Amino acid sequence: MFANQLLSNEVFPLKPTDSVETALMLMNDWKLLDLPVVEAGLLVGAISAKDIEDIGPRTKIKEFTKEVNIGLIQPEMHLFEVMKRLGETGLGCLMVVSQNQFLGVITPKEIAKGYQQSALQQPGGTVVLRMKPQDYALSEVARIMEYNDVKILHVFITQDASNIGKILISLKLNKSILTTVFQTLNRYNYDVVGIYDNTEVESDTKELDWFLKYLNT
Repeated sequence: MFANQLLSNEVFPLKPTDSVETALMLMNDWKLLDLPVVEAGLLVGAISAKDIEDIGPRTKIKEFTKEVNIGLIQPEMHLFEVMKRLGETGLGCLMVVSQNQFLGVITPKEIAKGYQQSALQQPGGTVVLRMKPQDYALSEVARIMEYNDVKILHVFITQDASNIGKILISLKLNKSILTTVFQTLNRYNYDVVGIYDNTEVESDTKELDWFLKYLNT
């Protein structure tokens, strides 16, 4: 899933001629501290609540609109990169643009929806492996899974905080009963950190949804 498939149908941009009162009202309704300002379909900047909270309510926001330096993403950016960018910027929303043409806004709500529609939500279990980065070869792991008639739906790699110099490879698989997979991985001397069935994966998803709701408050 990509950024142009995650656009909000609830949050819309402001116009330079909108008043401070309108801007603050919409920010309050949407629980956002920043909003894009668009004119004739082009992104001209963004407005921040902290810059206008003490300004007269009927004042036009045009003079307080600032150039956007962060929070801009391209329509072809993948869901996982969108999630990363949201965390890096600390913003409540991201603005999707193409050659300065404003396409829409993405908030944590859309990211949660996109996550729920990803392969991570399909039935199946998860296997987590620990190894050195130089020992990781997806082709070898995939061969083991295919040998057990199991398909890899998604791969997620993170640094192992408890073991410096090693990584954790989380494999979302299309089957929940993974006894034979575990046995085969052990036979090939893989360090299996854990195997999780679909129930535990759904629990993790609920935690992510809560986190995204927290970001949007």
